[in-house]
Amino acid sequence: MTKAAGFTLIELVVVIVILGILSAVAVPRFIDLSSDANEAALEALAGSLESTANLYNSKALVESRTDNGFEFEGIFFDQGYPIGISFNDSDNVPEILEAMNLSDDFVFNTIFNDSNADNQVARGLYLTNKAPNNSPTTAEIIATNCYVSYKSAVVNAVTPEVIIVTTGC
Repeated sequence: MTKAAGFTLIELVVVIVILGILSAVAVPRFIDLSSDANEAALEALAGSLESTANLYNSKALVESRTDNGFEFEGIFFDQGYPIGISFNDSDNVPEILEAMNLSDDFVFNTIFNDSNADNQVARGLYLTNKAPNNSPTTAEIIATNCYVSYKSAVVNAVTPEVIIVTTGC
C-alpha cells in the first residue's frame, strides 16, 4: 500500500498564522505611500521653482535686465526674478508658473504684500496638491501643512525663497 502525503491541519494553521502576522506588519507600511507621493511631488515642484527662477534670472542677466518691474519673454520680473503673482495679464496665473508651464496638478493662491525670511516685502505664492477645494485661500493652503511657497523679493535683488512644508502630507 502507498501512503498519501500532504500537509497536516496543524501545519496549515501555522502557515496561515505566519502569513497573518506578516501581513499585519507589512500592510501599514504600504498604506502610507500616498503621503510619500505627496512629499515627493512637492519636492519636485520646489526644485522646478528654484531652477526656473534661476534660469530666467540668467536670461535676464544676459539681457542686462536686473531692474525692478520689467517684462521679459512675456514674464514679469522683480529684481531680476519672475514674480510669484499674476501681473499685467488676465489669466491670473503667477508669472513663475507661466514660465514653468505647470500642469493643473497643484492649486495655488498668492499674497501681493507678503514677506520673506528677512522681513522684506515679497510677492508670495503658495501651492499644494492637497487642497480642501479647487480655489483655496492662502490660509487654507498653509493649514494643510503640505505646501510649497515661492517668495520673490520686491526691493532687494535676492534669490526667491522656496520653502517646503510636508508635515501634513
